[in-house]
Amino acid sequence: MSIDCSSGIAWPPTSIGTLIATQTNGREPRGRPREWVNVGATFPAQYNCGVRPTTSTRLIIGVWAIGFVVGTITHTIDLVTGGFNVYAGFPEPVRWFWISLTVIDPLVVILLIRRSRATAPLGVLVMIADLAVNWTVFFTVGGLSLVGVLTQSIFGAFVFVTAAHVWRKLRR
Repeated sequence: MSIDCSSGIAWPPTSIGTLIATQTNGREPRGRPREWVNVGATFPAQYNCGVRPTTSTRLIIGVWAIGFVVGTITHTIDLVTGGFNVYAGFPEPVRWFWISLTVIDPLVVILLIRRSRATAPLGVLVMIADLAVNWTVFFTVGGLSLVGVLTQSIFGAFVFVTAAHVWRKLRR
């Protein structure tokens, strides 16, 4: 079945019962009979058809974007000012993990902008890994601020709680 998002028509029709004969306000659906308009069918999630997200969805996506942009900026500033030895006082795997977030955090933002469903699982995985690493470093090595780890934990909790919503609302 193909979906014509501009006219709301599913073609071929899944059943005649979901169609009514009517005019389409003077618009000619591309290559389809003018009188067939799909009124009862619901499209699968991948056919979001540019439906405007609700205010709560925009707010959730905005908070996700801000959080991952803050992470991107933080790690980028660290790298620019300190080079690859910026986290020299920490174990090597931790250093490389934090450096990799300079690429992974903006990837989450790009996927959000593209409205990709991959944003939800990637965002959750990034936050699980980041919180695990940062809390472990906080308690074993030290050198991280409690305020930073707590605010990141609050953002992580927000990501975990809203991930299913993000998954449902993003289109591809």
